[in-house]
Amino acid sequence: MPTFFGNQKKPASEKSFMQNYGDHLKHVEHQANLTYYRFLSYQSYSKQFSLLGEQMRERIKIFQALYDGYDYADEILGATIVPILSVANTVVFTVAALWEGMQALSIRIGLARDDGDHHSRLAMSYLLGAGAFLLFSAVSLVKSAISLITRPLITMVHGFKPQDTERFYNEDGAYEEPEYPSLSYC
Repeated sequence: MPTFFGNQKKPASEKSFMQNYGDHLKHVEHQANLTYYRFLSYQSYSKQFSLLGEQMRERIKIFQALYDGYDYADEILGATIVPILSVANTVVFTVAALWEGMQALSIRIGLARDDGDHHSRLAMSYLLGAGAFLLFSAVSLVKSAISLITRPLITMVHGFKPQDTERFYNEDGAYEEPEYPSLSYC
């Protein structure tokens, strides 16, 4: 039975696997958005880093049983699509860092006028972002590659985990679209 916001613990029986997996990905997207807004609302770096650590611990499920086939599909995406997209983001951030670095260098040697932007800082930020995406890609690939083997084995021994948490967002059963908190200072 759908809840007020459309969150469900189990997939809808009248939908196909792909439709239910789409509902699962919508739920994952909604949870990621809430975490992102929570991250932005913290004013200190220590709180932001503790939130990132908490999220990392929550998502490393190498030695846990699977909920169902949708959980295994997450592992397949984590071993294939997520690293590819992260590497693509790494390339974009590297190109942006090179562009900002060239602008900073041209201002420094007098080929261009200073436009007031801090190009060297932006270049460093983009370079750090590229490194973070590359690290995320490697971690996701290794974690999911291990999980593709270990989680089904643990599920064979212990059985599927009970579906006691909300993991699907069924728009068909939703009465109201969820709202995200507003951040007036951003």
